[in-house]
Amino acid sequence: RAGSAGGARKPARIGKGLGAKGLQNIGNTCFMNSALQCLSNTGELTRYFLEGRWEEDLNRDNPLGMKGQLADEYHLLLRELWADPSAAAASSSSVPPLAACRS
Repeated sequence: RAGSAGGARKPARIGKGLGAKGLQNIGNTCFMNSALQCLSNTGELTRYFLEGRWEEDLNRDNPLGMKGQLADEYHLLLRELWADPSAAAASSSSVPPLAACRS
């Protein structure tokens, strides 16, 4: 798929054995983790983030927003979840802006 910045993008690998990692629960994060797992397994949304298309749509200048921090951290979490399936479980503690949303 070609991006607006020119050049072809490599399609995100979403296939058998990938994305089959769990998230470690820290305290009472199980409900948040289950929601993140559901979002992570929504193919088109995950491809959107893993292929970098989300960056073109991000508005970091919105005075009412979080300057893109939540999207940045979600992208990093997806990269961790969809990386090498033999690696250890990911941690939702790698998504600090989520903690800020709860307060």
